[in-house]
Amino acid sequence: MTTQRYHTATWTNADGSATAVVLDSFADSDGWPIASATTAREAAEQLIDLIRWRAKREHWLPISGISDPQPITLRVEVRPEHTQDDRTITFPDIVALPVACVWAKRGEDVLTCFIPALGIGFDYIAADELKPLVQQNVQRYVKGLTTRELSRLLRPETVTLGEVSVRVDLPVHREAPVLIESLKSAADPLLARGMAAAPAWGRDVEVEDLARRLEEERVSVLVLGPAGIGKSTVIGAAAAAARRKRRTSGSGAGPSRYWRTSASRLIAGMKYLGQWEERCERIIDELSRIDGVLCIDNLLELVRVGGEPSQSVAAFIAPYIQHGDLRIVAEATEAELDACRRLLPSLVNQLQVLRLDPWPRATAIDVLGRQAEALKQRYRTEFEPSAPELVYSLFRRFLPHQAFPGRAIALLHGAFTFARSLEQAVDGDVVLDRFAEATGLPQVMLRDDVPLERDEVFNFLAGRVAAQREPCGLIADLVVTFKATMNAPDRPLGVVLLCGPTGVGKTETAKALADFLFPHLGEKQRLIRLDMSEYSGPGAVERLTATPTGEPSAFIRQLRRQPFAVLLLDEIEKADPAVFDLLLAVLDEGRLVDTFGRMTDFRSCFLLMTSNIAGNTSGPFGFAQSASIDTQGEVLGAFRPEFFNRLDSVVRFEPLGESTMKDIARLHLGHVAKRPGLLTRRLRVTFTDALVAHLARIGFDPRYGARPLQRAIEEVVVTPLAEKLVRETGLMDRDVVLDVAAGALQIR
Repeated sequence: MTTQRYHTATWTNADGSATAVVLDSFADSDGWPIASATTAREAAEQLIDLIRWRAKREHWLPISGISDPQPITLRVEVRPEHTQDDRTITFPDIVALPVACVWAKRGEDVLTCFIPALGIGFDYIAADELKPLVQQNVQRYVKGLTTRELSRLLRPETVTLGEVSVRVDLPVHREAPVLIESLKSAADPLLARGMAAAPAWGRDVEVEDLARRLEEERVSVLVLGPAGIGKSTVIGAAAAAARRKRRTSGSGAGPSRYWRTSASRLIAGMKYLGQWEERCERIIDELSRIDGVLCIDNLLELVRVGGEPSQSVAAFIAPYIQHGDLRIVAEATEAELDACRRLLPSLVNQLQVLRLDPWPRATAIDVLGRQAEALKQRYRTEFEPSAPELVYSLFRRFLPHQAFPGRAIALLHGAFTFARSLEQAVDGDVVLDRFAEATGLPQVMLRDDVPLERDEVFNFLAGRVAAQREPCGLIADLVVTFKATMNAPDRPLGVVLLCGPTGVGKTETAKALADFLFPHLGEKQRLIRLDMSEYSGPGAVERLTATPTGEPSAFIRQLRRQPFAVLLLDEIEKADPAVFDLLLAVLDEGRLVDTFGRMTDFRSCFLLMTSNIAGNTSGPFGFAQSASIDTQGEVLGAFRPEFFNRLDSVVRFEPLGESTMKDIARLHLGHVAKRPGLLTRRLRVTFTDALVAHLARIGFDPRYGARPLQRAIEEVVVTPLAEKLVRETGLMDRDVVLDVAAGALQIR
């Protein structure tokens, strides 16, 4: 008798009945298993009957494809439509629909989302992709529906999560009655009973080698390779090969022999001194009874968890490995292995190393093609033969340092999910759309057939940063170089020091660059800004790279999650000298490896640094006058030569003049004119030259440049205008002129 548990979602319909669906990943052309009944319990029983019927018909019981499902309700804005006589009439009001969703984990690197009421499901990678993808899928699904149809369609606002257990009599081997309770509490079988492992395409030699070492040589092995290269898949395939061989020889009965866990799980819930050590001893004993192998997700975590390296979980189990009482197969990257050798060499010396090398181009494309064929069968969706090669080309060009197949496979999953919702094949446009969604880059940066003029970039930046032509031109050159793939492959996309007085546009330049490169994302998502004055004392490097508990710092986590970003280091000259030592490795190699061997890649980000060096010039009335300043000389005098030599460029921002302040004032006033309170009332606002000059005068400070301007606009313009709007509710659909008299706003 084979048993599996599946995650379910249940909700109440308008007539009081209950609908239940299975959330796990074995949907076929008929959609997810779904049942409706008078009560939720009856619906769940129907689901069990349906799964059992399919299992008996197909002679196998699918395993659960997801873990840790979580309910979430998101509000999606849609505009209802009505079709009459082949004409579509769009309703004027936007309806905010509550959409009940469920998100869950699928494997190590992929997240998945279900919208049960609509039968929609899709995979994604980063957590911040969830809301826009839900919005996109729901809007596409409800296009053409009226308000009444929308209200009926998305009636359930809450979804109840549950589980069902299905038992089916299938021809599988029974487990021997061996007690392994401690093992079950801290680990999971690597392979579900009766199920095949994920295919390790292109790794036949490595799978055979690993299976031989574990089964014949009976040694502990470290599978070595960069993150995303497929270490877990190779381990699973080797375990499956070993299982097939045992069954062929007639020795396949008994419990699973390969169990996956992590260091943190081994000590989870252990509060008292010596408690986790006792659990580990029981687990080792139980593994020896079943001749089992413990599969460790991350070798470095074994060294970090449990105390100092000499008192860690790794140090505790090392003697058992040495004497053959415990066999493990663990995963690590090169940097993590170096850290383990430094922190606890006694453990590393007990492990044989199996290295996974990157694939050549032909093998990588072949693996992606085979994955696409598998997804074609799963999603019943065709794909163009050129799609796998395009996926490979995009990753090699824009993410060349990420190992295959990793996120490339996840991108293919997303492309097939997206194409299925559109009822079309996976073609180049779908692949490009999914890659743009994953990286945040606009299509103009991804497509060779779409030109990008330097003037287009320059004009965008110059429209945001007034009177700073040289900095805007330099940043435009970096963007064009990146578009042409002519940037140095082993360094950040650009390393620029922006010098000049406070309030002249240095930070605004970084914001403008982030907005140009990532137009569909918020500033906080792709502009990482650090105030380096906060990293000026002892322990600055530790605070910059890690939390007090030793976990990566917030900016490190963000950069690992999304390597495409603009990293702004404000007032870099205030950083501690140790921080500059750290930056030398970043500027040289484009990567940062911490004490524990955890690597952060900077090769896909623009690194901008600001400094007030070479900015001490001022003229009468606070408006700075141009002066001859040896910018390079001042920078050389302030920074070490080895740091200066690693900069791509040093650019000086000119002090602000009176005409520049007026341009900046007009720019900010233009933003005010686009605020929702004016647009919804259809008020067309213009500003007189007198108002612009007044704001330019009171909004400038010789110490802070143009920074006080925004505060002046809020006080002089926005507040009086807001008071008039709430007082005169009938002020609608007209031209409004804003002027100034005696320092007060005049509205006419």
